[in-house]
Amino acid sequence: MHAWLDKLSPCKKKIMQLLMRRKPIMDAMDHMLPFSGLWAGLEIGNWAKHLAAHCDELIINYWQHMHRHWEAVCDGLGNQRHLIDYPSVQRLHRRIPSLCQKDSRQIEDDFASRTNPLFPRISAESHRDRLKQNIMAISVMIPSIDTFHDNMRYMTIGAKILEKHIQAKAKRVSTTTGNRVSLFESLKADWTSNTQIQTDHGNFRGLANPTTAATAYMQLFIAALRYFPFLSQEAPLQDSGGASLVAEVKKDYLVLLCRTAKQIGFSNQKIEDLCALDGADPRWTLPETEKPCFWRGGKPSYSAFRELWSTSFLPGMLRLEQSTTKPENVPVLYFQRDILKAFFGGWPDEGVAINVLPSATNACMSMNWMIVAVENRTPPKRGEIGDWTWTDELESRQTSHRLTPVMAIKIRIYEAQLKWIRTNTKP
Repeated sequence: MHAWLDKLSPCKKKIMQLLMRRKPIMDAMDHMLPFSGLWAGLEIGNWAKHLAAHCDELIINYWQHMHRHWEAVCDGLGNQRHLIDYPSVQRLHRRIPSLCQKDSRQIEDDFASRTNPLFPRISAESHRDRLKQNIMAISVMIPSIDTFHDNMRYMTIGAKILEKHIQAKAKRVSTTTGNRVSLFESLKADWTSNTQIQTDHGNFRGLANPTTAATAYMQLFIAALRYFPFLSQEAPLQDSGGASLVAEVKKDYLVLLCRTAKQIGFSNQKIEDLCALDGADPRWTLPETEKPCFWRGGKPSYSAFRELWSTSFLPGMLRLEQSTTKPENVPVLYFQRDILKAFFGGWPDEGVAINVLPSATNACMSMNWMIVAVENRTPPKRGEIGDWTWTDELESRQTSHRLTPVMAIKIRIYEAQLKWIRTNTKP
């Protein structure tokens, strides 16, 4: 080990020494050693920023996620993990074989190709058949060390936003992951029991049972990523020939983030001070874009950011769990959901789904109620539809005959969602 370290530059040697002090991270990485073909993607220089995010538990979760799914790829192949080669990994990672038609077709074509672009060192026909079967069954975005670095850079943006604008001064204590408590542990100290889940930029829904600190932390992380160009100096990538956005910390978005934090149970002096400021509604200021949206991780382009800005809320991600279709192209929100689940180790509180998700029938009736309400017809009785997001607001608007242009746009979106739910969710 020392001989190998001596071959590194002084900067990378120091980074590796820092990393090796984090035993839980090293243990998770060690499990990937049999998959030698993935390690060409290791970027030692990026680890300094990864560790500075103070989110070691997220790093560990992702490496465990990576190990779990590459073990699934090699299931039934005996001791052939060393035959996994880097070009094949690059050809597969970020694909979702069991959910995306385009991805599954490409993998089928690759296995049928005479040029043998996938795993050429695994030649036995029975092994290749099993390998193909294993890959086609994977329902997550196939991870790699490359995708870890790309997605960790994205997650670090959210972590730094929370550290700067939400977190109280971090305590310095001796731990297995360094001399400072993690971002989660620090924020958890400022969290109390909460029964709210965010459903839209300024809207929340009460749940029958309290959520956990981990669920609140995940919601707050999602909010930081949703508004990141307005809370940091990090801008979305520019679309090729399309729109761009200049990053700038804006007071209105800081107030919105802190009010979100308070609503889901976080409170400290930093949060209270910002919540006390006047903040205009900043939600409807993003310029339109006609560029097709394609994003599978890393810092998003403007078109991907704009879509996530309007859709990335935990209930929407949970609804994707009910989808039974295999679309030609998977929506951007699915990829963010997949990234978050990989870093957070799944949904922090599995019981939230039961509280949040109605049956397909109730969801359809609820959305019908919203559409009928704003069209000034007599809505169904509340007992017939169950409680669902925005019904109270829409009822008051229907009663007072007020319908803003923004609400009119939302109703058109809900109609599309209603059609999607009827088609794609389990009864």
